[in-house]
Amino acid sequence: MIDIPKLDYGALFEPYTKDGNHLENAIRWLHKEATLKGIRIELVEVAINSVMQEVSNGKEFSKDGCSCGCESNKAGTAFVHAMHARMIAMDKDFQLDIVKAIQNHHNSSIKAYVTGQKDYKRAEAKKAKTEAKATNKRLKTEEKERKGKIKRIRKLAKR
Repeated sequence: MIDIPKLDYGALFEPYTKDGNHLENAIRWLHKEATLKGIRIELVEVAINSVMQEVSNGKEFSKDGCSCGCESNKAGTAFVHAMHARMIAMDKDFQLDIVKAIQNHHNSSIKAYVTGQKDYKRAEAKKAKTEAKATNKRLKTEEKERKGKIKRIRKLAKR
């Protein structure tokens, strides 16, 4: 079980609301961005919590606007963009984990198929070898019987 500390998001975001930027609007925007980009909502919540945890540990963001080049001069923009960037990074990691899991599954399936084919071929070869031995034994027995019959016929013919 993951231990998630309870954080007062409102109090942590309060210093960034001086120009009317509200946490509710930021979260709504993050959810909208996640929906547009196909990101799971759970990752949005984890990203928000992660950045809030950093802020509770003393990290501060610029209150004079964002340095990313978006030209937004609102106090909370850098904070919100940090949550957005974290959300994108977490989604990328999540997607890579999914791809790795799928690749591992495919590799296992292919390996099982190939191994199964080899096992099948071995079994078929063993079966063919056993059948060949049985056929050879039957042919030898028939040959002995045929020779025995010929001997008896020759004996009868000599009498």
